[in-house]
Amino acid sequence: MHRALTCIDILDEVFIWFDPANFFGAFNCVDNDRTQTLARSARVCKIFFQPAIRVLWRRLENAIIIFHTLPSLVQVRSDKRTQGGLPHPEYHIPEDVPAEEWERLSVYAVHVETLSASQGPSVREEEITQDSWRTLRGHFHDKPIFPNLRDLFWLIDDDGPERIIPFLSPTIDWLSVSCSTPSWEFTPDRAQEWQRYLTVLIDELSTRIPGLRHLTLSTCASIPSSFATSPLSKAPFIALSALDLYNADSLQPSDLVALSRITSLEVLELSVVDCQANLLHPARFDNLRDLRVYQQSATDRVFDIFTAPSLQRLDVRSFRVESTSDLRRMYALWARSFPALQELVCTLDEHDAAGMEPCSISSLVAPFCSIRDLRMLCLWLDTLPITIGDDDLSTFAEAWPSLETLIIQGSSDLAQEYYVVGLPGLIALTGKCPHLRDLRLSGVRVRSEDVAQLPRDSPVNRFRYLLTGYSTLS
Repeated sequence: MHRALTCIDILDEVFIWFDPANFFGAFNCVDNDRTQTLARSARVCKIFFQPAIRVLWRRLENAIIIFHTLPSLVQVRSDKRTQGGLPHPEYHIPEDVPAEEWERLSVYAVHVETLSASQGPSVREEEITQDSWRTLRGHFHDKPIFPNLRDLFWLIDDDGPERIIPFLSPTIDWLSVSCSTPSWEFTPDRAQEWQRYLTVLIDELSTRIPGLRHLTLSTCASIPSSFATSPLSKAPFIALSALDLYNADSLQPSDLVALSRITSLEVLELSVVDCQANLLHPARFDNLRDLRVYQQSATDRVFDIFTAPSLQRLDVRSFRVESTSDLRRMYALWARSFPALQELVCTLDEHDAAGMEPCSISSLVAPFCSIRDLRMLCLWLDTLPITIGDDDLSTFAEAWPSLETLIIQGSSDLAQEYYVVGLPGLIALTGKCPHLRDLRLSGVRVRSEDVAQLPRDSPVNRFRYLLTGYSTLS
């Protein structure tokens, strides 16, 4: 054997290239060939063992895999079916597992950093008995099965949150939990059970992972959003800076008020917020830096109560509007509620724009012109009849000297009629916005008389990328 292969640091650099996540991403990293190569390498010799298993066990797609390292594991059924799913094996962990077998499991468990156990009951490939879960809790007590776990993805069904508890390691940085229950079985008694489930879960999280920084919580339509937001607002999270809350059932204004009590939040991602009801107290997020809202309507009044004086990035996707006046009103609200805004991304949902009056882009976004530090403006306007010309770009150049990215795109069918930007507008924008790098417009018109007026010297700037969907050269 070459002497280089006796150096652990060199072996680490070699085996890391067999990690499928380097090629397919952390969330799509199943590659049987690379997995088999790592497993075979671990069996070649003692010096290959540790570097190979560090990569081999770094990510698990199934929580049950680790228990196959126990020789005492017994298969009790080969054709178990859950909620109409495919038949799969069921295993059992005896109570009298020898200590040396638990030691063997720990050799591999210390290397697990990511665990994805979010498969629903109908697609599980294998599972262990209910008695086995009790055996695990009895053996590990308050110690986590994976002591160095960083990311955990888990699905909680009607069995409750007890199964996730042995995997809650204090080293977890990102925890994603999906809650699912059949809507046709969601009786009042089941609702009380789920309220208790989420209260127990969040209490366990705050106790076992006090340093948790990122929490993603998804619930189905049957589970009221308050079952999650109320215990979250009372939990003593000291480091929780990012919260993603996806509810098939709409969030209510009271949910926002509850979430505003989590003072450590810097990033908040929400699905649907229903503010048609009477408004409650304002929801003020003093430390929020990044807000992402999906599937929202301009008729909802969520932003009437939502304020974040330190917000720097606002990302609103699948935004539904009925008219240009709706969008103008919403932009005015955003400019007032988020005075420190630096990045704005707004994507309109598909809608029928027939009969809408055309509106210039500069009048539409006029409320943001008072925010001098705006660095990014990205608007996907679909079929909304918005005109944009040289005067609009000149207005932007005067208002936002720190602008780095400007994207204004709409339907290609409207580009020829409504997008009349030419060289004067482009020159004004690149000349007065020295940090501009990325410009994307649905249409650009280059006229010969404008070419003749081009300055000899190019302005000093960082402009590198121009994308147009429609362009003409006369």
